Amino acid sequence: MNVLRSIIVLICISFGFSGYSQIDSKDIPDAKISPPSEYSGKSLWGYINGGADLYLEYGFNKLMVQEIEWKGVLLKANIYEMTSDKGAYGIFSVNVHKCKERDVIKEFDCQGPYQYQVFAGKYYISVINEIGKPEAEEISAELGKILLEKIKDVQSVYPDLYTTTLLKDHLEKLKFCKGELGIQNIFADWSDLFTEIKNYKIWLLPLDNINIALIELEDNESTEFFLTQMKTGKAEQFKSWKITDKKLILYESSSDNTDSEKYLQVIEGYIK
Repeated sequence: MNVLRSIIVLICISFGFSGYSQIDSKDIPDAKISPPSEYSGKSLWGYINGGADLYLEYGFNKLMVQEIEWKGVLLKANIYEMTSDKGAYGIFSVNVHKCKERDVIKEFDCQGPYQYQVFAGKYYISVINEIGKPEAEEISAELGKILLEKIKDVQSVYPDLYTTTLLKDHLEKLKFCKGELGIQNIFADWSDLFTEIKNYKIWLLPLDNINIALIELEDNESTEFFLTQMKTGKAEQFKSWKITDKKLILYESSSDNTDSEKYLQVIEGYIK
C-alpha cells in the first residue's frame, strides 16, 4: 500500500502545474482539444532538442503542450512553468525578436503572423499556428487570452531603475540574462565581460548606441573583481557604479552620443 501511495504521489507531482490547469471543453466548447503532453527536467530535450539547456539555465520546471483545433485553425499551445517570475520573463525576452504588434492582450506581449508570446508570473506562453494569416493571428491571441485567465497573482518583475522617468518609455526592450547561454542569446557583445564570473543575473536595457544594465553578482568578491576588470582592461565607453555588495550598474555609450548625458542623469538620480 505504501508503494502504491508513493507512485500516486509521484504521478501527481509529475503532472500537476501549480497555479495552472489544462485547456478543456469548458474553456472552448467549439474546439477540438487534444490531451496535453508534459515534460519536466531534462526530458525537455525530447521536445526541443538543441534548445533545452537555455530553459534549464533560466530555471525550468515543467512544460505543458496542447494542440487545439479551433475555428478551422490548428494551434499549438506551449506553457512553460519556470521556477521564478524572473526566469519566465527572461525566456520571454530571449524569444521575442521582431513583433508585428505589442500590448495585444497584456503589457509587452508579442504578436507575429505565426506566434503569440506572453509571460505572466512564472509562466512563459507561446501559441503557434501554421497559417500565418490575419484570422490565424487573431485566434492565436484569443487562445493566449484564455490561457492568461488561468494564471493568477501576477506581479511586476521589473527593477525600480527601469520604471523611472525616461527609461520606462523603453521598458518593452528590457532583457533578463541569467548565465552564459542567456547573455549569448540576448547580447553576445557583452559575453566576454562575464567569462570569469559565475551565477550572475543581468537586467539589460539596450537602446540606440546606449546599454544600461543592472547586474547582480554572487558575492562582494565577485563584484569587486568585476569592477576591477572594468577599470583596468575595458573600453572607455563603459561606466560602472556599485550599488550594494552584490549589485552594480553598468553603462555603455559611444563618446559622441548626444543622448548620453540625459541617461546618465537618470542613473545618478537613481543612485542618490
